[in-house]
Amino acid sequence: MALRRGEVRSVELVEQALAHAEVHDELAPWVRRSPRSALAQARRFDRWIRAGRTLPPLAGLPGGMKDLDPVAMGRTQFGSRAFRWLVTPTDGPVTKRVRAMQPILGKLQTSELGILPVTETDLHPPTRNPWNPERSAGGSSGGSAAAVAAGTLPIAQGSDGGGSIRIPAALCGLFGHKASRGLHPDFFGAYDAAGLSVAGCLAQTVEDAAAWMDGFLGQTYAPDAPTPGSLLAQARGSVPRLRIRLVTSSSLSNPPEAWVAATLRAAELLRAAGHEVAAAPMIEDVSVDDFLPLYGFLMGSIPILDDRRLQPCSRYVRSCGKGWTRKRVEAHAAQLVGRVDAWWGDVDAVLTPTCGAEAPRIGAWRDLPGDEVFHAAVPLGAFTAGFNIGGHAAASVPMGLDGQGLPVGVQLVMPKGQDGRLLALCRVLEAAA
Repeated sequence: MALRRGEVRSVELVEQALAHAEVHDELAPWVRRSPRSALAQARRFDRWIRAGRTLPPLAGLPGGMKDLDPVAMGRTQFGSRAFRWLVTPTDGPVTKRVRAMQPILGKLQTSELGILPVTETDLHPPTRNPWNPERSAGGSSGGSAAAVAAGTLPIAQGSDGGGSIRIPAALCGLFGHKASRGLHPDFFGAYDAAGLSVAGCLAQTVEDAAAWMDGFLGQTYAPDAPTPGSLLAQARGSVPRLRIRLVTSSSLSNPPEAWVAATLRAAELLRAAGHEVAAAPMIEDVSVDDFLPLYGFLMGSIPILDDRRLQPCSRYVRSCGKGWTRKRVEAHAAQLVGRVDAWWGDVDAVLTPTCGAEAPRIGAWRDLPGDEVFHAAVPLGAFTAGFNIGGHAAASVPMGLDGQGLPVGVQLVMPKGQDGRLLALCRVLEAAA
């Protein structure tokens, strides 16, 4: 609101963010920054605010673009040597929506092709966790998470195809929202036959994330007067008594004790808020082998002239989609959605740890073969990827620190289309925690 009241200018915020980014370059959140362009965009927002123009709720706050999304006349490298010199002539659809509400300071790091839940590419230094630089910030939206957690950005764009917003949000002590399938247009088109990936954001609070998503969806309002029915208005609303399934274990991982304890604590806070919480096992009817062809087809559809420029894990994942047609992927995905829905049953929400493993040490998987890297990463996404298959609304909520001083987070999930109610429940938990 300080921006809308004229107490601070967008240019000042961008200048502060650029200076802060220089101080924290050792965390390597950024692929590159574009100060002149960002300041020009900030001056435009300042003019619009002074003129009283109707704007998105967070208009003028500095932001950045994950390096999977094209920016006009800039390099888009997808975290890969295969695209080292690719210059994109126009903004991609995600960038267009972000540019309408935030000055874009530059490109934020991602894992190669957005595949891994750590951000360590062959192009740039590894992205480090601000809470402990010897640990990963997560991925694939690792640059976004590190920039927000370090305090350079108030909020940052990300995307999530198997946990790529929720995992880094949890590892960096942030709130991360994966929108439900169908909330906004599918920006990935023919590449994503299973509808796994969605755009979203990583933020300090639930309300910030809700306001950002409203702006991303084209809504315009002042933050103190959200439009009725907007995600921010729904996030501020009441939540009826819900039946919540509590899950603390998975056949794919052995979650650290601190993450289980945080989930049990969240369950108690939700019970105290009047909700019914009952323990049950994680879905076991969807395996890594079920997920890999969907992911492999998505990654294999990306046109790459020379696979030898890819990291071993990227080559492995792409190979898992060979021989699969779009029609076969769609049929397989529909079958998996049926299994997830059958497991969901009649509960209103699901509560889990966000991650099934703690933040890996930087370089922990550097020398492993591609298939071993992928399977080493599986525990991090043990509780998240299934809900990309199902298309659910899902979010990670910070729940304090473990014994090593590293953040832990819990995941709340609701059926697709219930993003507003999910955000309201997350806000209840955020306030209680």
